[in-house]
Amino acid sequence: MLREVAVLDTVQTLVPRCRPVWSATLAATIVAFAPLALAAQKWTDPTMPLPPGTIRERGLEPAAAAGEGPDGAMFQVYRVGAPVEMLLGWYQRRLSPTADAVQDTARLKPGDVTLIRYHLTYHSFDDQCADSAASASAPNDAAPACKRWRRGVDKRRALDNSRIGFGGGKWIERFTLTWFSRGDKGELVRRQIEVRDTGMSDNWQHDRLRSQITLERGVVGQ
Repeated sequence: MLREVAVLDTVQTLVPRCRPVWSATLAATIVAFAPLALAAQKWTDPTMPLPPGTIRERGLEPAAAAGEGPDGAMFQVYRVGAPVEMLLGWYQRRLSPTADAVQDTARLKPGDVTLIRYHLTYHSFDDQCADSAASASAPNDAAPACKRWRRGVDKRRALDNSRIGFGGGKWIERFTLTWFSRGDKGELVRRQIEVRDTGMSDNWQHDRLRSQITLERGVVGQ
């Protein structure tokens, strides 16, 4: 019970100005997953933490790159029932990243680590054709008429009803955290955490408050 209260306090701290329904829904979701996650979660790389409630998606990991390779390479995919904005707050508290930080890798010595850089990509609200054959070329290069549209106005309404965005009507579609370290043999290692919004329904009319987290690590040079 104390563990659940602690997680709930964290949720309320991360999102102090959320709409009551939004905050209550997220708190209930994370508390439901938290006891199992906090008790059993094991991070392959402790420098790349995962928030409570994450579930491994091994089926989304390419067989050749999944898990952890002999050269230290790692590629893992997880899902979690929380919106991207909340996860950004969690990672900001956990890793203290800097927005679009300049990372100087040339001067790194063995054991050194760069600043952690984060970059945001926001949702766009352009209408999009949802027909599977819409992109196929028709005879005489005539584009086929679209029969099913995803409307930007529907996406904006769905996000506004379910989440707190940033000023100016912005909601995060994905964000990445990237940093580099120098290994004992002089190798340059790149780590990246990508968090992507996967909660939007196919017709853009409902947001299910889900995100996908991808952890990637590998040697990129000397």
